[in-house]
Amino acid sequence: MRLSIFRHRGFSGGVVLTLFFFGGSFGVGLALTLFLQLGRGFSAIHAGLTATPFALGASVGAIVGAAKLAPKLGRNTLQLGNVLQCAGLVSTLVVLAHTQTHVTSWDLAGPLLLWGLGLGVVIAPLFDFVLAALNEDEVGSGSGVLNALQQLGTATGVAIIGTVFFATLSSHADAAGRPGYVAGFERCVEVGLGFVAVVGLLTFLLPGRARDLDESAGA
Repeated sequence: MRLSIFRHRGFSGGVVLTLFFFGGSFGVGLALTLFLQLGRGFSAIHAGLTATPFALGASVGAIVGAAKLAPKLGRNTLQLGNVLQCAGLVSTLVVLAHTQTHVTSWDLAGPLLLWGLGLGVVIAPLFDFVLAALNEDEVGSGSGVLNALQQLGTATGVAIIGTVFFATLSSHADAAGRPGYVAGFERCVEVGLGFVAVVGLLTFLLPGRARDLDESAGA
């Protein structure tokens, strides 16, 4: 690995962004699964079907983000994705506040679709923007670092947000008297919003255009 890659502000910012993005996304995803299966008592199949809007949104967002939005909007694509993720997570909190312990799969469909769309818009072109900060002979090292940090961020986020979930669950009920699993999931979503906010701020350190787009323009 070439340590010179960390001298580029855009890449160093992208490294931290990668940790927070994957940590928050997969951490809240774990909390969602725990909430549905442990809290609502859904079977594994029922929980998986509940998350279908998220998967569909992520697929559509990834295609549109990489193929349509990134060439036109540049770095703003990532910020748009973050806004959509925030909208999905905030909508989840609103649903939980109104449905309490009776939340259904249909109640979560809209919020999960928004969250998935936002995640897909960010995840598809993300590494291309981070690598655009590097010189040609540094791209290989940078790509390896980002792939390793993707795994590290995921593991760290799952550990942190999973701990938040079970720590809140152990108190059984929050101040409003709600069951611990509702309060636990809400707390995890709030932590996830914090992660997304950090990602949104760090996007301003990235290059304005993605690497593959720059190369295509110069061809």
